Amino acid sequence: MRAAAVSLQLVCLCSALALAACGGGGDGGGATPPATTQSDLQNSTTTGFKAADLNGTWFACTETSNATSLQEEYTFTADSATLVSYEYVRSAYPSTDCTGNVAGYLERAGKVQLDGATQQVDNVTAQKVVFAPEDISMSNMSFSGSPTATYKQLLVITSSGILQEGDTAQLGTDGYPTALSSLQYAKAP
Repeated sequence: MRAAAVSLQLVCLCSALALAACGGGGDGGGATPPATTQSDLQNSTTTGFKAADLNGTWFACTETSNATSLQEEYTFTADSATLVSYEYVRSAYPSTDCTGNVAGYLERAGKVQLDGATQQVDNVTAQKVVFAPEDISMSNMSFSGSPTATYKQLLVITSSGILQEGDTAQLGTDGYPTALSSLQYAKAP
C-alpha cells in the first residue's frame, strides 16, 4: 500500500544519525515541476474537473532544512464520476533533490469524494473535495492529528497541468482551506 493525505502536518523525526541508519528505498528520482505562474492559475479549470482528470501519478519534491528533502506523490484512479481512489506517499531523503535512500516515509490510501462544488481561492476557482483515508503506514515520521480522519480539501489543475491543493494550515469556518499551498505536483508521464 502506498498512500496518505497531503496537507496534513507531518514532521520528519529523522536526525542525522537516523538518516545514516535508515536504509532502503533506492533513488527517489524527484524531478521538480515547472513553477506555476499567476497566468496558469487564472487559466486553471474554473468549473471543477472530472474524476478522470486526476488519473495517474502526481509528484512534488521540496527541499527542507538541513540539506534534506521531501517527495510527495499521489496516485489517483477514478472509480466513478465523483469518487477517486488515492494512494499517497511522503518520503524523506538525505539530499536536497529527493534522491538517495529513503530515510522515512508515510503512506496512506483511501477515497476522494468530488461533488462538483467549487470555491474561489487565490483568484481561481478550486474544486471542493473530501479525503477519506482508510489505511496508513509510516516509518521515522510523526503525524499530528488523527491519521485516518476525513478532511476537506481544495484541488486545482492549472492550464500547464500542475496540481495544487489547499493549504490546510489556513481553514475557513466551513472547514475548507482559504488559500492554496505553494506545493506543486507534476503529473508523471
